[in-house]
Amino acid sequence: MNFRKAFLSDFRLLQFTTLGQVGAMLFFLTIVFFYNLNRVAFLDGQASQFFFLPASVALTIIAIRVSRYIYRRRMEYIFVDTVTERQRLEQFKSTLFLHHAICLVPAITSTICFLLFANFFYVILNGFIIAELSAKYSSDRIISNAINVLNFKM
Repeated sequence: MNFRKAFLSDFRLLQFTTLGQVGAMLFFLTIVFFYNLNRVAFLDGQASQFFFLPASVALTIIAIRVSRYIYRRRMEYIFVDTVTERQRLEQFKSTLFLHHAICLVPAITSTICFLLFANFFYVILNGFIIAELSAKYSSDRIISNAINVLNFKM
């Protein structure tokens, strides 16, 4: 298989993975949202207000900052001239997957807290995570720049 076909298949995989993760988050958040509209929370609101809410906010902020830092540092490595285009593509894939994995931890945590406490502030936290994942959506321009394929046309 030549590099162009591998690039196209990997490109589609990265797009599908990003859309799948964002779509799954929105799907489960929507289910929990409609479930919480007409019911009382499982647990007392005091625990949510004094421990879980600040912990979820801190986890979200830390996860976004750490994932951005790791993403930026690993993208700098990709632009080293000594690596081949295939190695750049593999590094880009692993960087993107690591970024998504770090971002999904607070998303899952805030969705569970939203289910338990019925506090709609957790939806805002999920919105920040969805925005962060969408900002790193794998467009053809981003991937072409990342692996330095200047003459690549989709």
